[in-house]
Amino acid sequence: MRKVAGLHGPKGGEGAGMEYVQLGVPMGLIVWLAIWPLRGRGRWAHAAAVLGVVGLIGLVGQWGWPTAYAPFALMGLAVLAVAVGRRRVVGRGDSTGWLAGTLAAAVAMAAFGGVGLALEARLRPVEVVRLALPVTGAVLVTEGGNHWAINAQMAVLDPDSPSLTSWRGAGLGVVLVAVDGWGRAKRAVMEVRAPCAGQVVLVTTDARLGQAVVLDCAGDWVVLGGMDGVDVAAGVKVVPGAAVGRAVILSLHAQTPGVAGHPFSGRPLAMVLDDRYAVRGMVLRGVAVP
Repeated sequence: MRKVAGLHGPKGGEGAGMEYVQLGVPMGLIVWLAIWPLRGRGRWAHAAAVLGVVGLIGLVGQWGWPTAYAPFALMGLAVLAVAVGRRRVVGRGDSTGWLAGTLAAAVAMAAFGGVGLALEARLRPVEVVRLALPVTGAVLVTEGGNHWAINAQMAVLDPDSPSLTSWRGAGLGVVLVAVDGWGRAKRAVMEVRAPCAGQVVLVTTDARLGQAVVLDCAGDWVVLGGMDGVDVAAGVKVVPGAAVGRAVILSLHAQTPGVAGHPFSGRPLAMVLDDRYAVRGMVLRGVAVP
């Protein structure tokens, strides 16, 4: 659950090949639309297909590289390609045909269906646990949302994998990594702060969550996982902003209390961080606590 594509960039790091594909596919489609659009009514189907695919990849992709803001640039280029392609005179021997137009229309409908699903997964639930962002500075949400397409944490909720029920509390969690001023993920140690007032219930090392700190905040458990160092102990009371430890890749989730021997088996609870529902691709900025 701690693996984060895009943290190392394309220079031989984890997920490097997928990062090239994630950027290359929409760029290729944009260039195709600009210089070799379909003719006639098929041109509009072609434009819709490219816009839909670019939008879908932008919404579901992990954009730690080249920047978290890449989807906005890609969509802007796609809109520009529509304008350029619309003005381009296409000869009878160029890309055309009813079959190509039909296929483009089918791709457009499928892509926009996926876009709708990805947008729905970003809707803020009615019932949420309100927390402060547990780190300062800019961070990228690499996992987060209420659908597996944008939140790999939801794999623990798979009813066909009963062995994962011991971690179902993480099902609506988020994963955070530091980013620089350009929105590029970087391997930097983040100072982790308490996101709520409460008491440390448990400090443990878990097979999936790594080193984790469990806080009891008004009856809800808040779990800070993936820690690379902990500065608190069980039984200690904390206030919002109190130092908890350090992490390079921080997983955070809220749940109902777990049971003995399975502390992360509680019911997952949706969260808002600094009053924002954190979803994949969002850049959040924490404010230092005096």
